[in-house]
Amino acid sequence: MNLDWTEVFLLQIKKQYPRHEHIVDWEGAGFHPKDSFHEQVPIDVHVVLLPPYSPKLNPIEKLWDLIQDHTSNKLWPSIERLGQVVALHLKGWWEDLGRVMSLFGNGWIRASANAS
Repeated sequence: MNLDWTEVFLLQIKKQYPRHEHIVDWEGAGFHPKDSFHEQVPIDVHVVLLPPYSPKLNPIEKLWDLIQDHTSNKLWPSIERLGQVVALHLKGWWEDLGRVMSLFGNGWIRASANAS
């Protein structure tokens, strides 16, 4: 990973949903831009930095915990089948914005996103 690949990732998000505002939270890795004004962060993409040493504050960790309830400690016949099961469990999340927003709660991360 490096800053150039991070830019490619952000541009891919922007290309797929060009009329949307995007909020991306970073844990502060060296290849993550430090703010939304960085030259490699596209317009309408807003960066929210997590505090140092706080992976449990990352909303995606909450979602992965839920997915792992259905996928961990099982022998899958193929990586494709595992992918199908993960996609099945993620389907309800990408179809329901309210469900996604529930990962953010009412704490500092929502306030930070709104401040961007």
